[in-house]
Parts: sequence; structure tokens; C-alpha cells
Amino acid sequence: DAAIQLINMDYSSDLTLDDIAKFACAGKSHLSHSFKKRIGTSPLKYLQQVRIDSAKRMLLTTNSPINNIATETGFSDPLYFSRLFKEMTGLSPSDFRKHRNIAVQSISDTTHSIAPVNPNRI
Repeated sequence: DAAIQLINMDYSSDLTLDDIAKFACAGKSHLSHSFKKRIGTSPLKYLQQVRIDSAKRMLLTTNSPINNIATETGFSDPLYFSRLFKEMTGLSPSDFRKHRNIAVQSISDTTHSIAPVNPNRI
């Protein structure tokens, strides 16, 4: 679907419902109704989810400042980004990143504490 394609490709830009409807060659009302019927959510909620999912990936894989991640994922207001992120994930962006670091450290600690296998004992 054209609307989903646009959102997935261009989520980091300042997309509006008008932009999505024009790209999909549909009226805003028709697009919203058909999108919600097929996907289960509105185009703008879907856009928010795509942006938050991208931000989660960046928080897990980079050390970029949270304000930069907000901007790179299409949020012009870092405070709004943080509020929405917490609303959608249950954690603030910084807490999400801290939990990642704790999980990585835990995996690292576990890996180092495993005794090597002695091939002579097998």
C-alpha cells in the first residue's frame, strides 16, 4: 500500500496526513478510514509507531544523544518524543538505553563466568 510505503521510507521527515493522502492518491478521510480498517490504527498512529521503533533500534545500537535520535526519527520536539516514547514503551528513552546496557553487561558477565570445557573430560 502506498501510504505504508511512504511512512516506512520517509518517517524521519515532517510527514502530515495531507502528505500521506496525496502520495496515496486518496482523500484524507478515505485514507484514514481504509487504513484503520486494514491496519487497525490511523496513519498518524502508525507513523508514530514506526518512528518509535526506529528510535528503539537507535537507542540499542548507537550512543547518539537522545535529542539527536528524536530529530533523526522525525520528532521536532525532543520533549514530545520522550513523552510519547514513555507512553508507548513504558520507559523513558534514557531508561530504555540503561536497560539495554544492563542486559548487555549481564550477558557479558554470564559469558565470562562459564567455565571452559576440558576436552579430556568428555
